[in-house]
Formats: sequence, C-alpha cells, structure tokens
Amino acid sequence: MRAKGAATLSSSVQQVLGHRPNATSGLIASAGTGSPNLLLYTLSGGTPPPPPPVLDVAARMVSSGGVRSGKNWKPQASISVTYTSNNGPVNGVTVYGNFNPGGNATCVTSSAGTCTLTGPSISVSTTKLSITNVTGANLNYVSGTVQYTLTKP
Repeated sequence: MRAKGAATLSSSVQQVLGHRPNATSGLIASAGTGSPNLLLYTLSGGTPPPPPPVLDVAARMVSSGGVRSGKNWKPQASISVTYTSNNGPVNGVTVYGNFNPGGNATCVTSSAGTCTLTGPSISVSTTKLSITNVTGANLNYVSGTVQYTLTKP
C-alpha cells in the first residue's frame, strides 16, 4: 500500500483476493476473524526486472598430457573457459569433450575458469579431443567444435 500511496485497505484486499490461485494459505499467524489468511508476493502494477544478460564464452586447451594405465594411457587436457568480452575466467560451467578414440568426458571449471578433461584408458598413441560444448547459466558457447591432437606420454 505504501508504494501505491492512494491504495486503500479495501482495494489491497481485493488485489490479494484476485490473485488467490497464486497465494499460499494458512501461513499468517493470528490472522483474525474474516481474514482470507493468504500470503502473496507480487510486483502488482510494477515492471518485472529484466532477465540477466546472456554472455558469450569461448573454450581452449591450455595444456595436455596423459597418465599411464598399464600398457594403455588416459589422455588429459586442461581447458580454459573465458568471456569473449573481456577474457575473464568463467567459474562453475560444464565443459563437454570427446576423445576419438576414447569417448566423452566432462569437467566443471574452477574460479580460475579452468578444468581438466580426462579420457578413458586407450591403447593407441594419439587421440583427437573435440571441445563440443560449454553449458551454464546465462551463457552462449561461441567457439563451436574445437579439435586438438594429444599424444601418449
């Protein structure tokens, strides 16, 4: 009622009752006789805030290697994800990669914007890594498919 200066108690009650399907009942203690006992949050008459902006990000391999696993090895690649607007690190996003041969791998970036993709154990001496996607809130992965060759250590 304060935001609408001229709103009366009666008009405010009618506003709440008009939103009855969106209100939660039974939460108000000591509501009193005749109260609808409805709790409602609404931006009634206000403009909802704009959605957060969608920011473009890019991913690249910054180093690679592997870990021996018997006669085989597990390829590893350190990936960096940055905002394209300022090259700042992107924290908490999921990086999807595919080792061929090998298979799919994922990792989640740290506060530094980096993570390590580790492939399954393979016997061949090289594998190709494709960074296939980066997902997270309010971002758009613009790099497309990027491919790197990794060699057995």
